[in-house]
Amino acid sequence: MIGVTTSTTGFPSRSLRMTQPSETAWQEWMYRLVICPEGQAAEKIRQLPKQTDAIVTAGAMPCITLASFRGREAMEDTLIRWVQRVCRMHSRFQITLEAPRLHPAGGWRMPVTENEHLRGLAQKLSIVDDYIRSCRMGPVHWETNHACREEAINQSGETNHWFLPQNDGPFAAFLAHSLVLTRQSYAGSPTEIVNLFAFLP
Repeated sequence: MIGVTTSTTGFPSRSLRMTQPSETAWQEWMYRLVICPEGQAAEKIRQLPKQTDAIVTAGAMPCITLASFRGREAMEDTLIRWVQRVCRMHSRFQITLEAPRLHPAGGWRMPVTENEHLRGLAQKLSIVDDYIRSCRMGPVHWETNHACREEAINQSGETNHWFLPQNDGPFAAFLAHSLVLTRQSYAGSPTEIVNLFAFLP
């Protein structure tokens, strides 16, 4: 049985202590490799106005998704080793976010101004594709239009295409220190952290 605690990123995270073999080892999960805003950027996003008719997804935190795929808990140990190997060879990098826009489905979207570093990291992580396919689980969906997303569900269905007024320059910027592997049992369910992978200083 795997315990769940709250991590510094705000996602629930699994305890490393396992008291018995997991009964869910062969259960399928929705996995994502994400980068979460930190410091002042994270605080600025938290202060964005909330839609009164929108529900924030359980366990969700603003994040930039690099890849998403289906997998099984039995695959996690190998997956963690492969991703860890890549992140131990990748240095921290700056991420700049454009002005926030309300998404028709709910929540905010902040496009990444320069995504060269994210594309480079995704290329290095392409080994994940090989492993997922070897387990007959693929394919891996790689994001091409990188944006920081604060997820919510818009109950009214109304589409408000507006963005916050701002001065010249980016909305927020932060130094990406780590990559996070998350999982959900189904869309809209609570998001859990599987592992956090630190980049080189």
